Amino acid sequence: GHSNAKIIAAVKQALDDGIVLGGHNTVEARFAEVLCSRIPSIERMRFCNSGTEANLIALSAMRIATGRPAVMAFKGAYHGSVLSFGGGEVSLNVPFPMVMADYNDLEGTMALIEDGHPLIGVLDAPVRGETWHAVAGHGVTRDGARVHAGTRTAFPGARVPVDALPKADRDLVAVQKPNSIALRIAMVADDRADLVATLRWGNEWDIAAAVLVAAEAGATVSDALGAPLTFNKPDPRAYGVLVTTPGIHDAAVAHLAPRARAAIG
Repeated sequence: GHSNAKIIAAVKQALDDGIVLGGHNTVEARFAEVLCSRIPSIERMRFCNSGTEANLIALSAMRIATGRPAVMAFKGAYHGSVLSFGGGEVSLNVPFPMVMADYNDLEGTMALIEDGHPLIGVLDAPVRGETWHAVAGHGVTRDGARVHAGTRTAFPGARVPVDALPKADRDLVAVQKPNSIALRIAMVADDRADLVATLRWGNEWDIAAAVLVAAEAGATVSDALGAPLTFNKPDPRAYGVLVTTPGIHDAAVAHLAPRARAAIG
């Protein structure tokens, strides 16, 4: 039943050897070997005395391995006595730079904003089998591979994802257009297009993640008049977005700004 002699003997032996140990021991090493042999994806293991300690080691290892100092946490979350986010400043919290997000707010966490600029951004296009990840200052990947915007410097002949070009833009080249404005912006990020522009009012959250994806790929991003885009404004709208290879942005602004000013009035 519940009093197997072998188990009782093993427990007694463990008690005799000491159950609170400050350093690693041979039993711990053997246990780690068994776990690693049964779960091939585990390459290294560290036993901890508490969940708080485990979280601190995991976060510290992540910051070292990635070179990214900031940590995202959800408001109201609790991950130990020094990782508590129930509300307000907690003086005991570990002094990591934290980026706070609302739990279960998918759109809000797709592109976290700090000081008016996207900090991280994710674009997921499951039908196309494509996913982009961007972190401010650390570049962007598509499906795990680094991507970069093109190097085009001539405005005529620039590739634009659009169904049909108006007469005023016949010196440009139409390429396949995804329905999503965010995916069209991503095309500039991975050199499948040279120019994406809209001349209408839009919500900043529609493009926040894509703007970071494009910028981290080396593209130039602005509104339709060439002004920098900022986010989390009291009015979340912006008139137009213009994303280009760096070498044609000035020419694109000169080409499109008169139309934008006429539309705005």
